[in-house]
Amino acid sequence: MSTTLDRYTNHSGGAYGVDTMGCIVGISLGFKNHNHYRPKGNPKMSRRLRQLLIPPSILSEEQLDFGRKEVNRLLGKNYQSGIVGDLQSRNYFQVANSQAVYCLSKKTGDSTISGGTNTALQLAIIMGRDAYVFDLNSFKWFVYNPEVGSLCELLETPELTYDYAIVGTRDVEDYDCRDPKTGLWSSRPQYLGKNVESKVDKALESLFLKAREAHRGNER
Repeated sequence: MSTTLDRYTNHSGGAYGVDTMGCIVGISLGFKNHNHYRPKGNPKMSRRLRQLLIPPSILSEEQLDFGRKEVNRLLGKNYQSGIVGDLQSRNYFQVANSQAVYCLSKKTGDSTISGGTNTALQLAIIMGRDAYVFDLNSFKWFVYNPEVGSLCELLETPELTYDYAIVGTRDVEDYDCRDPKTGLWSSRPQYLGKNVESKVDKALESLFLKAREAHRGNER
């Protein structure tokens, strides 16, 4: 039977860290629709998503070219075809298909965050999407306020829109990677630790639980 939760769709990227956690936490709470956009030449998603047999949403060469041009136009960049440019192009589709973007990363300025996720945040701001940040320095939610041009602290968990993008840093998941110098596999040194991972997990859980409870109230 269809439920109101079936109306929700996550538009993410299938990467390790926040992308993976947002999908897994959502599924555990009844939010089953998750699109993970991957470039045609780089379809591999994180190990846990592959284990759950979640398929990637493959972007064609034509889509990648369009998304890359839009990122360059909107942000004044000059990304070219290739691994980096294709992953930046993926950000465009995450934002374009969403009503709101939820970025979990470190806040680095009034309206910026660390890492590649900043592209998604800046696109959300320019494209007029609701833009939220869960800051891994303060462990607080922020929302971009266009009237003041900066991220402003929220006193509660934000509302989840029907089409949403949960994106963020890889550094909240402990997974092995190969050292290019030694060829040995070991835990990523960038991993922020169990405490940060737990706080991100709880923030995501609260986001989904708030949406679920809101709809239970509407169905009574």
